[in-house]
Amino acid sequence: MTLITSLGDHGIFWLLLAAVLFAVPRTRLMGACMLVSIGIGFLLGNVALKNLIARDRPCWLDPTVQLLVQVPRDYSFPSGHTLVSFEGGVTIFMFNRKWGIPALMLAVLIAFSRMYLFVHFPTDVLAGMALGIIIAWFVARTAKRMSTAKDISTAKDISTSKGMGTASGMGTAKGSEENQRQDDERLTE
Repeated sequence: MTLITSLGDHGIFWLLLAAVLFAVPRTRLMGACMLVSIGIGFLLGNVALKNLIARDRPCWLDPTVQLLVQVPRDYSFPSGHTLVSFEGGVTIFMFNRKWGIPALMLAVLIAFSRMYLFVHFPTDVLAGMALGIIIAWFVARTAKRMSTAKDISTAKDISTSKGMGTASGMGTAKGSEENQRQDDERLTE
């Protein structure tokens, strides 16, 4: 369990994965969404909520339990490991379900390891899961909408460029005004 939980330490695994995804043109948007999600989650979860709620960890309440990991020094609620893991897993899932399922399975294992290792209460982990899912979903959905709007705008610009023809490839021959109108209707649907 210590190996599994270490994958969530400081979000390093997920940050490295996001950087790799960002470096590959085909997965750049996915990587960018993961980086933004992790940043928002860090500020909201680790900086704001942990210090605002200031919940003691279970291992602090019962110091007789021998931990398999180093005693954490920050507060318990929400679980940062779980938060970053679900941000990563959900982001991947929203862009590629085939890769997303193993990523989410890893996120679940990391979340479970935090309770198993006695460094989080179940509610800490559930809050980390919920926050991670919400942040990643919101960021990915917003980015996809913006990306689609940009693609539509670019297609419309191309179709209305002088001498470039229409987006449907019909050219500027007779009837091009009708083709233009049809293209505009399709792009705004």
